[in-house]
Amino acid sequence: LPKTPLYTTSSPNLAISVWTKPILKKGYRQRLELSDIYQIPATDSADNLSEKLERYVLMLFYVF
Repeated sequence: LPKTPLYTTSSPNLAISVWTKPILKKGYRQRLELSDIYQIPATDSADNLSEKLERYVLMLFYVF
């Protein structure tokens, strides 16, 4: 999978999401395959984020 340009693009490009144009254009022309989708960092994986969410919810539960 290609790495996402989200973390390497400049701030102005990020603000207007220029880095998404190639994949949107390709998806408009043809059906996207899994290999077309950007690879996300491990810190943004569903497993990692769900664990963070669970810890946050538990923390809120104990605070209130």
